[in-house]
Amino acid sequence: MGEVLVRNLDDRVIELLKHKAEIKGHSLEQELRDVITAAAPLTADEKVALARRLRAMSPPLPHVDAEPRSAPAATTRSTDQTTRQRAVRPPSMTNSAPVTKRDSSDRR
Repeated sequence: MGEVLVRNLDDRVIELLKHKAEIKGHSLEQELRDVITAAAPLTADEKVALARRLRAMSPPLPHVDAEPRSAPAATTRSTDQTTRQRAVRPPSMTNSAPVTKRDSSDRR
C-alpha cells in the first residue's frame, strides 16, 4: 500500500475530520482513507477529458473518423414480408410447431 503525506492543511479542516471520524467510531486515519477513496473514481467528464488527452497524444489514423456523428436520418421500412416474418425451429424442438419471430417494425 502507498503512503501520502499532505502538508499545510488548515487546522480547522483537521479538527472537522477528527469530529467526523469520532462520530463514525473510527480513527482520523481511517476517515482520511475513506474520504480519499470516495474521491478517487473518475467522473464522466474526467473520463472524457482523459480520453481526449490520450487521443491528442496518438498519431491520427488514416480513414478513421473519431468525431461523433449526428443522428442518422430516419430510414424507410422494408415492405418485403419475408424479411419481417420467418419460422424458426430450435434444434431442441424438432417435433414441435415452428416458433414465429416478428420484426419489431411489423405492427399489426
